[in-house]
Amino acid sequence: MFLTHSELLGNLPCFLLRYCYGNLVVLLSLVFLGVLSVIIPFVKHRFESITNTKDNWSNLERLMIWNSHFNAFIKDYSFTEKLFGAGYKADDYAWKRFSSSFEKITGKHSPSEKVLRRHFHGGETHNIYLKFLTKYGIVGLLGYIAFWGIIFYENLRNETKYDVLIKTLLAGYVGFLVAGFFENNFTDAEIQFALMFILGLNFALLQRGSEKTPLRQKVSG
Repeated sequence: MFLTHSELLGNLPCFLLRYCYGNLVVLLSLVFLGVLSVIIPFVKHRFESITNTKDNWSNLERLMIWNSHFNAFIKDYSFTEKLFGAGYKADDYAWKRFSSSFEKITGKHSPSEKVLRRHFHGGETHNIYLKFLTKYGIVGLLGYIAFWGIIFYENLRNETKYDVLIKTLLAGYVGFLVAGFFENNFTDAEIQFALMFILGLNFALLQRGSEKTPLRQKVSG
């Protein structure tokens, strides 16, 4: 079992930001491991599959679904739906465009409806930004971006005694946002619960780190 596309691409920036920035030894070690990955056939094949859009159906299906949702948003959504989203109707709109998207991406004639449904995966966008755009509209997407913008702003605007932990969390957030281009990671309830718990700890560190009086001194006083 190997990492999925979203895990690979999501963990990579997290690792680079957390360990490689300003660390020449770690960066050279990463380059060495990259060379080894070219030598090891299984690892090499896994990395090559990320950009394979000829016979890797995982990639092809994502491209077909993205294309159908985006075309539906441009051509079928009303002005109000573009602003505030089409809700569950977004999948119906995308399905109407899916046959043409299949032909465009694969270069083949569209198969039967049964086969198309299998490739459609119920209309799941496999892209959290596209999901917000189609289901919640431009307003919803901007709201999601603003949510993360505030988190990064609050973490970066002040230095605290917990800077190492804060930078580690920020690196993880970057990885999470990159992975969102390939999965609907934010809208899963269990992920939301875990993320909100982490954000709670994050902002507790920000508040505690900005205080000049140590916690033990406060308690003993």
